[in-house]
Amino acid sequence: MEVQEANAELPASASSKRGLDWLLHPIRLESCRRPWHFILCLTLQNLVANVIVATPLFFLDPNGHHPAADPDFSMTHDLWGAALAMALIAPAFETLTLQLAPIEIARVLRQSRMVQFLVGVIPFAALHFPMGIKVGVAAGIVSGIFLSHAYLEGRSNSLWTACWITMAFHAIHNLICVAVLFFAVWGGSQ
Repeated sequence: MEVQEANAELPASASSKRGLDWLLHPIRLESCRRPWHFILCLTLQNLVANVIVATPLFFLDPNGHHPAADPDFSMTHDLWGAALAMALIAPAFETLTLQLAPIEIARVLRQSRMVQFLVGVIPFAALHFPMGIKVGVAAGIVSGIFLSHAYLEGRSNSLWTACWITMAFHAIHNLICVAVLFFAVWGGSQ
């Protein structure tokens, strides 16, 4: 009788853990049907996390530096070039130099998964902070966390899987950012 009562309480306590808990625990590759399902779910999770983090930053410093506010920002003049750079060149280059290289070095040195994770986040975040605090935190730290996670999840299968999953996730995320930035700049100039 006591066992049944204890089991009857489990769904209620499990449901109380909902809310933002899914956001604090990135999706696992093994829990997805296919790698593309993992990539799309992780992209959604990353975008929601970016909005949650970037919104208060915007209100704390609405006039702060943003690449689109720079007079030399030419994305509206060369949208295709920006999209190409952000969807193909940046994901490939950044995956190889900011996730693969540091994480694989940490693996060779037999560092823990946490150390591998951190060495995949820190250089990515450092690259984005020169664009301002909002970009540094939202794009650098938050997206860096998701990119490092994507790489390590893929790495449990193979080096190739880690690379293509991370690059594809990064490319999709950047394309969404290009679209948002373009409409923000274009809409603001109308």
